[in-house]
Amino acid sequence: MAIWQNISDTLVEEIEKGILTPGGRLPGDVELATRFGVNRHTVRRALSHLQGQGLVRSERGRGTFVVEDAIAYRFGSQTYFEQNLLDNMRVPSRRILSTIIYGAPTAIALQLQIKAGSPILTAAMLGEADGIPVHLARLHFPVERFPKVEAAFARIPVGQSSQISLSELIGELGVKSFRRKTARIKCRLPDAEEARYLKMAAQDPVFQLEILNISDSDMPIFYGVTSYCGSRVEFILDY
Repeated sequence: MAIWQNISDTLVEEIEKGILTPGGRLPGDVELATRFGVNRHTVRRALSHLQGQGLVRSERGRGTFVVEDAIAYRFGSQTYFEQNLLDNMRVPSRRILSTIIYGAPTAIALQLQIKAGSPILTAAMLGEADGIPVHLARLHFPVERFPKVEAAFARIPVGQSSQISLSELIGELGVKSFRRKTARIKCRLPDAEEARYLKMAAQDPVFQLEILNISDSDMPIFYGVTSYCGSRVEFILDY
């Protein structure tokens, strides 16, 4: 058996015995190399194997961590981020990264049923569970339809984790309830920005969800494109 396989098997055993706990950080490459009497390349091959098995995850600039149990994310027409996390005994939070108002590109305008070039507010948001990033979202709102949207986002501090309720925020726009109308899901590798914000390895997949949310009268409220870290969620489709 190859040396890297022995290292991998030892770490798997320590994960199974609870010596290395879910969410816990593994010792660094140098420490592991010293422990097993090998070079760092051999350690990295063992860790890469464990990552391929879904047992550990690499966070850029932070190290390698034991994978926590995936969040069971129920995906229904009116099942949202906060409730999913609370059902999984996780603390939900959101972080506003940026907001910008600009003319709607044609593809987004079609989704929102507005003219291309009409002003939209795009909010980039990071969703977190117990402080761990789960998804990166870009939400697009039609400004002329909801003139209060800029003020609603302006009151939220940029860059700080907050208990932001999307339902309450949309309620400020005069919308009592909303639901998903359409959803498109695809799996791909993350781009550099997603890997940085989600603190995930470039070779780990993300699930990209494109969702149109509408009011009870079928009026488009916002169109969102959200990327979920593939190793941290599992989707349950409700019918």
